[in-house]
Amino acid sequence: IDGLLVHVGRATTDGFQTVEVWESKEHYDRANTDIVFPLMRELAGDQPPPSIGQAAEVFDVHGLVIPSGNILI
Repeated sequence: IDGLLVHVGRATTDGFQTVEVWESKEHYDRANTDIVFPLMRELAGDQPPPSIGQAAEVFDVHGLVIPSGNILI
């Protein structure tokens, strides 16, 4: 997905958590609008959307280094 630098998902005692690092909020918003939301609508059909426990938390990332991806933030 254009602009996505890192995606990590893990099981928690309360369910599931994902952490993502994006090049910009615009990249994140565009991916949700163009890919995630339409896919969720397609998969859910007539079902109501699932409840999401915690909303996204936005923060600046400093010190992210992924040498194999040539990413330094």
